[in-house]
Amino acid sequence: MTDTAAGWQAIPVGPLVTGELDDDVVVVHRSWLRRNRLKTVLWSILAMVAVAAVLAWVFALQIVALDSAAMEPTLDRSDQIVINRLDTNPQRGQIVVHRGPDGTLFAQRVIAFEGETVTILNGVITVDQAMVIEPYLDDRIINDDFAAYTVPTGTVFVLGDNRQEAMDSRLMGAVDTDTIVGTMVWQVPSQP
Repeated sequence: MTDTAAGWQAIPVGPLVTGELDDDVVVVHRSWLRRNRLKTVLWSILAMVAVAAVLAWVFALQIVALDSAAMEPTLDRSDQIVINRLDTNPQRGQIVVHRGPDGTLFAQRVIAFEGETVTILNGVITVDQAMVIEPYLDDRIINDDFAAYTVPTGTVFVLGDNRQEAMDSRLMGAVDTDTIVGTMVWQVPSQP
């Protein structure tokens, strides 16, 4: 590039652009170059973000429609949730989606992990004799007593938040970690 007058630059271009000054040079103002460079960078960033979002949606995220009252009041029967399919190692208290024996998807909360002993006595859940605090539960939820149960290797103990309606580990046994589809990322509320 060579300077011509104040703020103007002559840029060599090639045989395809002709007729401006001569066959090999186009004269443009420096501010035009900066604006176009900035636009190019911004469009490139936007394109990369869009591609990353599409890849995340295709490979990592999934929408799951609920058709059960098992997680009420946290999740309504007609809610949809977005799950992270790459996260199959949940933490205690986290909502997971897993496949039941017939392939049905269940959304339930992880209470205990392999090797831990779960007991429900007088409505209080304990894991290895430590009381589980459940701030997400409605005050009306009543836990029926459940005898001490040691969670087998390769499984997790899950409960629905609506304990009277949930088909969970109290009835079906612990959930094999291989059947966990993913963990809940966020809730898509149902339309009124």
